Amino acid sequence: MSKTTAQAAGYTVIANAATLRELNTKTATKVSRQFGVGDKPYETDGLGALPHLREMVYSALRILDNNPKGFFLLIEAGRIEDACHGKDIKRAVEEIKHLDLAVQEVLKWLPTNSETLVIVTADHETGGLKVTSDKLTNGYPAVTFATSKHTAADVKVFSAGYGAVNFKLKMENNNFPSLITTAGSQRTCCYIIPDIYTAA
Repeated sequence: MSKTTAQAAGYTVIANAATLRELNTKTATKVSRQFGVGDKPYETDGLGALPHLREMVYSALRILDNNPKGFFLLIEAGRIEDACHGKDIKRAVEEIKHLDLAVQEVLKWLPTNSETLVIVTADHETGGLKVTSDKLTNGYPAVTFATSKHTAADVKVFSAGYGAVNFKLKMENNNFPSLITTAGSQRTCCYIIPDIYTAA
């Protein structure tokens, strides 16, 4: 959707971090975040005028939680996968750090005794990453990558909030839909997908 089309449909268009921070999340209802074409830059390369993932998560939650009917929010840290495809441990680690900050934003927002379910998992593993030494070089571990492609390695599942007890650290991902939709009176869901090696 172009900026003109979005504005014509009544959306507030956000194109950079500054306008995102100025957004009144208590009154905003229709927001189109248009941060350019293609992938967002890696954190290690600098984002320029673009917001960090945690900033997007912060505002999204505060817009969506105004809806008494609840919401479904999908958060993807997709550049972790790109870094693993490129066998780039530095970029992968820095993207993971910013994913962690985004998850922290979700958990800080998560109300006590809420009806919100939070799930953090991956759709697959990428790269066959293996840490070969605990000794850090310039702040990063020594690793090997088995491939530049996806693998069949197991990924872990982390959950919090309403219905989290139904999710196990390792489980079949085709069980997710029924667990999400039958978690009792749960009305909201944050589904966070980092494409990262998490096998035990």
